[in-house]
Amino acid sequence: MTRTEIIDQFRQENPEITSRVITNTVLNSWLLEGNQNVCIRARCIRKSATAIASVAEQAGYNLADEISDFFDISEHQDGGIAYDDDRLEERTKAWLDEHYSSWRTASSGTPKHYYRYMNYIYLYPKPDTSDEDIDVDYVAIPADFDSNVEPFNQIKYLSVFSYSLVKWLKIKAKQKIGKPQDAANAMLEYEEYIKFMKKTIGGYQFGEISFRPKSGMYNP
Repeated sequence: MTRTEIIDQFRQENPEITSRVITNTVLNSWLLEGNQNVCIRARCIRKSATAIASVAEQAGYNLADEISDFFDISEHQDGGIAYDDDRLEERTKAWLDEHYSSWRTASSGTPKHYYRYMNYIYLYPKPDTSDEDIDVDYVAIPADFDSNVEPFNQIKYLSVFSYSLVKWLKIKAKQKIGKPQDAANAMLEYEEYIKFMKKTIGGYQFGEISFRPKSGMYNP
């Protein structure tokens, strides 16, 4: 569904919320927020092997600065971080302390591990050369979408999940008009749909699935 069609569907299912109650302008702004919320929560858009050039003697790299639509590292299906085509193992500082007690002052070399802090990754050992590829598999933040296109970066196999944004609008609208119980119920429906999306997308299972459950809730 395009943004216009999502709004039309929302109006049909919630006829009491007319354009006089909540304008299309407000709904459009909510949909831009919802587009991101759904994609991030369900981890819809995964991108592979975005290369960052290594810098000799530099351990830390800010992924948000290097990758404009970065949200999170994706370890899905043996993804994660690779250096010069070799996959790095994600570790913690505590693990490095236990296994490499002098890792903080160690000489540079070929990275074998990484740990993460917020948007930063830190390689151990730090690279001893520049311009080797650091490949990042990641969960992406979607681009905005206008009235004539579908959400979720217009990725075709995600179009069947556009109905999630109808549910998102219902939450926001019920909150706006002062119906907290209805909003809470709508939130439960939305959460169930997100779980359904994560399970389906994560497993690449597109069998006999009700993408718009008749009951308003997803019933596995």
